[in-house]
Amino acid sequence: MPEVTVLIPARNVADTLEECLTSVLAQDFEDFDVLVVDDESTDETPEILKNIQDRRLKVCRFQSGRGLGDTLNFGFSQIESPLVARMDADDVMPAGRLSSQVAFLRRHPDCGVVGGQIDFMYNDLSRTGPVFPLEHEEIVRDLYLMRFSVCHPAAMIRRDVFDAIGGYHVFGPGQDLDFFIRASEVAQLRNLPEIVHHLRVDLNSYSASKARERLVAYKYALEAARSRSKLGEDIAYLDFVDRAGTSIPLGVEAAFFAASCNMFRKHLIAKLEGRSSKSIYFVLAALSRPVFSARMLKKKLSSETASLKS
Repeated sequence: MPEVTVLIPARNVADTLEECLTSVLAQDFEDFDVLVVDDESTDETPEILKNIQDRRLKVCRFQSGRGLGDTLNFGFSQIESPLVARMDADDVMPAGRLSSQVAFLRRHPDCGVVGGQIDFMYNDLSRTGPVFPLEHEEIVRDLYLMRFSVCHPAAMIRRDVFDAIGGYHVFGPGQDLDFFIRASEVAQLRNLPEIVHHLRVDLNSYSASKARERLVAYKYALEAARSRSKLGEDIAYLDFVDRAGTSIPLGVEAAFFAASCNMFRKHLIAKLEGRSSKSIYFVLAALSRPVFSARMLKKKLSSETASLKS
């Protein structure tokens, strides 16, 4: 049994899969294997997987129909390794990622999830991403603000932490926030200061329907966490979804959420391409979610004021 298994969910990723797997199999860490869960791909993904001859690569088919969280739960059920490194099939893994994260977890047995810094890729361009906090307390504070402070596909997760929280409770979009909040209740979350993941950016629009599903998942994650903290009782995700129903205010909020995500994506791509329009997209994104943006600005100003005082 290898110390690490790299878990890669894959669905119709023929354009990027080979580059992804090449980067994973080129790691300078030796004691690992790779599990690709092919979620009923209909493109050339299965053929690409068949053509890669490497004893470390394992492939299984799984028809989820419910989303990434469901696929990841299945993947974990096939893994015996004590450490699982998440990876997405359209991204690229720096050569030293596994060795750095394994070394950190060996030194910090109280840490259950370790991520790191990321950069963004678009065509042949790249740019350093946002600076993620390194320490548990700040990571958790950001999670409760729905500000992602651990990049999901860049995380290495202890298998016993996954088991302790019952895996992913959200099956579709937005599964990562709930997962990390639950993980923070049983173990420390940390980030490495170095870049451990190259995340690909594309122009696909963020649909209102997916935005609603993701927003419901985020609200569930926060409400379920409050219920566990104050009442000692968890909330089932599907029960929460039934209660959220077809709420008109939630639909309006989801529309603004989708618009904000699309504007931030265009802002990022404009920055990567060096276009002057990037500030326009940023302002439009902020206007799409004024309350959230104001909260983030207040947090940033407070952090900068504190650093000046110190």
